[in-house]
Amino acid sequence: MEMLLRDSLVELGHEVVEREWDPDADRRGDSGFTILPHTSRRERPDAHLFFKEMHLPGLFTVDVDGWGVEHSALRRGIDFECIDADVALPRVAALRERMVTGNLSRQPQPVTAEVPDAGYILLALQMPADSVIVDHSPISMMELIDAVTTWAEARRQRVAVKLHPCSLKITDLVEAVERRTRGSRYVVETRGNIHSLIAAARGVFVINSSTGFEALLHGKPVATFGDCDYKRVTFAATPATIDDAADWCDAFGAAEKLRAAQFVEWYRTKHGYPLFDDDIETTRPRLRNYLSEVVPR
Repeated sequence: MEMLLRDSLVELGHEVVEREWDPDADRRGDSGFTILPHTSRRERPDAHLFFKEMHLPGLFTVDVDGWGVEHSALRRGIDFECIDADVALPRVAALRERMVTGNLSRQPQPVTAEVPDAGYILLALQMPADSVIVDHSPISMMELIDAVTTWAEARRQRVAVKLHPCSLKITDLVEAVERRTRGSRYVVETRGNIHSLIAAARGVFVINSSTGFEALLHGKPVATFGDCDYKRVTFAATPATIDDAADWCDAFGAAEKLRAAQFVEWYRTKHGYPLFDDDIETTRPRLRNYLSEVVPR
């Protein structure tokens, strides 16, 4: 994305000065217009434009306010249902096939690994100190684990817990999962391939993980316990409404799958900027047009 941003700005007649990003650097704003990755106006009010790779590899957003729920478009009403269903369904199916066949995800995934028998709730965990948890979730990762596993035991519901691949050395988190799964008839830990796990799940519970967006790509119901930019097509869950979340997953039908596909297609083609080889020819003019509107001459 850095190269595409630079080339687009040069094509628009701007001089571009590239620097190594230092989050602790002097913030006096000695550049005329500052573009930063993986941050927002809330964190860096001195900057002017922000970009970040989002829920799928090669899918970025670029915005004057930030990313995720801090993106300016999400503060306004969005109309993703304007996306033609006859277009959205096959395009999302093709994208899903590409992700599965290429074993593509934001985090490295095992090619083969054991997957529990189908019909479980997949509880996808995140990094506890990630900004989307700290800034945009009313509950912590530990609270989510306790709430969902306690519900599973009380309701005799099967739950498969997947730790974030980067969290395997976070001792208290790993031990919490081990305690909750040890000897349980209903709760198991899994480190399987995320696409295989989603495909075999009856629903996916997350706080606001990219796994939730991947589940929408798979046409699966998603319950979110925190704020996220894809919440409009999920069940907004709390520890007190897990029964309702599970019921919603079980009632998820063709109409809900269609809305999910429309949202994914809207996100890729109207909201974000995908950089796959067959996307770049449409992404390039869209990005250039956006930059022409927000970067002063």
